[in-house]
Amino acid sequence: MEVIIIIAFIIGVGIGFGITYWLLQQRIEEQQRDYSQQTVKTVSELEKAYESRMRETLESLQTAYQVNSSVSPEKLQAQYQEILQDSLTSLEQACQNQLTENNQQLQVAIQSLQTTYETQLSQITAQLKQQQESFLAEIRQQLPNTEPPTPIQELSSSNE
Repeated sequence: MEVIIIIAFIIGVGIGFGITYWLLQQRIEEQQRDYSQQTVKTVSELEKAYESRMRETLESLQTAYQVNSSVSPEKLQAQYQEILQDSLTSLEQACQNQLTENNQQLQVAIQSLQTTYETQLSQITAQLKQQQESFLAEIRQQLPNTEPPTPIQELSSSNE
């Protein structure tokens, strides 16, 4: 009798597993159907939304075209002339600003060069004066009995 109970128990467990498997299989198939239906519904909604946006865009473009086509060529030409005039004015202003800036830089460079020139001129003048004095001192040593010439006499004798 125990064997029959064990066999019945094994058959019962097998049938239980079979029924559980079958129920799980049914549930999975139902979820797949639900998921497929949801996907189809979502795709359909996306397509409708896309079509709606396309319709709105086309209507907007048609309205813009009608507005633009109703503008007269004279008005368009006047608008373009105004834009060109504004561009020219801003370009002239930019050129004038650049010219002013360049002139200022040039004035600074001229001032710097002038300062450098004056500095170098005074240095050279000092060196020449020093050389002239040493040259005169040398000449005075060579001619001890003569009177030293005055600077005016020196200049007149050097010109001759």
